[in-house]
Amino acid sequence: MKKFLAVILAMLLGMCVCLAACGGTPQDPAGTTPNGQESTENNQDDDGDGGDKETEGDEDTNPDGGDEEPDEGGEGTGGDEEPDEGGSDEEGGSTPDEGGDDDEPCAHHYTAENVCSLCGDEWEYTEGLNYELDTTTSTYAVGRNTNASGDVVIPYGYNGKFVTKIKSEAFGECKGITDITIPGSIQLVEYAAFSTSNNDIEHITVTKDNPNYKSENECLIEIQTNTLVLGCKNSVIPNGVVIIGSGAFGFCNKIEQVTIPSSVIEIKDYAFYYCINLRYLTISEGVTSLKCDRLAVAVCPKLAEIWNFSTVQIEMGEGLAMYAKAIYTTNEASKQTKTSDGYVFYEDGDEAYLLGHMGGESELTLPARSPNGQRYKIVDCAFVGYGDYDYWRGGWFNGIKKVIIPDGVTEIGQEAFVGYPELTDVTISNSVTKIGEGAFSGCTGIAFTFLGTTQEWKAIDKVKNGNNDWDSLTGDYTVTCTDGTVDKQGNVTYFEN
Repeated sequence: MKKFLAVILAMLLGMCVCLAACGGTPQDPAGTTPNGQESTENNQDDDGDGGDKETEGDEDTNPDGGDEEPDEGGEGTGGDEEPDEGGSDEEGGSTPDEGGDDDEPCAHHYTAENVCSLCGDEWEYTEGLNYELDTTTSTYAVGRNTNASGDVVIPYGYNGKFVTKIKSEAFGECKGITDITIPGSIQLVEYAAFSTSNNDIEHITVTKDNPNYKSENECLIEIQTNTLVLGCKNSVIPNGVVIIGSGAFGFCNKIEQVTIPSSVIEIKDYAFYYCINLRYLTISEGVTSLKCDRLAVAVCPKLAEIWNFSTVQIEMGEGLAMYAKAIYTTNEASKQTKTSDGYVFYEDGDEAYLLGHMGGESELTLPARSPNGQRYKIVDCAFVGYGDYDYWRGGWFNGIKKVIIPDGVTEIGQEAFVGYPELTDVTISNSVTKIGEGAFSGCTGIAFTFLGTTQEWKAIDKVKNGNNDWDSLTGDYTVTCTDGTVDKQGNVTYFEN
């Protein structure tokens, strides 16, 4: 009898230990997650303590669109699941699995200390990020960062308080960010949070305990409105997205084609801003209504062709067709050609256009003729966006430094080479008859060599409108011609015979 009682006592003790480990009440040292607001205090994470990053709850990141479907309604904070007996369903994490079966993975409930209150697992996050404290809500926002790169994982908390927001331009100056992981505590990702850092992003993951956002097909999607907030070069816009948000694909210069699914009804301003290598856009057959901001594809100079299989009317030169040379309603072949040295042309009959270049060279010699042997025009914004954009200095650095525009080029389009402070040497053939508005604006160190006479130089139609002249914000420069020089003010000095 004593042995029997001892066995019963041991079993009861074991059950108590199991319940304490798996099904007990989570202890959250920071309380529930409050709403994030504007910040008043700056802080930087000096230690970045954290344990193993949770992977079993992450979304599939298959660029081919094979992502797992999120659970209906989303898991995590504020869910409808009933907690285990004796447990609690606090905001900021997931409810433990019913019964606390050791064979089931833990439904992690991370606290503001980045530790799961159910199993003790530690959330591993990126060290050294900057944070701003909102004293009203006692929460942190991810503030401006300049050195983040590689795999960026946002923490659940910092200094014992939840991190609930990623601020606008938080990672706008970072280079080389390839992966982003957003935890369940994030309630708001502000406009252009990743901005110019979007160039190298490959994977976007949101943990399943986030009730506000989800990741699907390498897209960050706001759940309540089905707004695509952030895309990257591997994104495939999933059917179900209703709005493509402001700046969603901004500065993603490695994306070449996009298909708008039938569920989309609105594309907001700057949605594809500075997608300089975006060449093909398809509007799916099921689209019946599409509101599009006029600047949705601003600075997408290679977007010369649109396949519109919908009933929506797309007007050439407006909205999505800002740079379009052709809009097809049937499955026609593209008229674009990319040369072996990376130049992209569009040709239709006797019309030829240079859309830009897809290489990274700092010194460019443009082709003398198009692939079909024609003279050609350089389109608007054709060479914008090469190198690294410096917001504070205002321009593209480590980009184009020297350009030779040979015989065969007839026009240089509007803002074709805008914003290159390091562009110092430009050679222009006398075949050029027009230089568009802002073509070399912001090229502060520029000097020209013109392969013609001073009279031929002055005869070129150079657009001046007072606000964005072809040569505005260049400083003083000299044009060296075959018979003399011309300064910015138009004064000619002839060479001595």
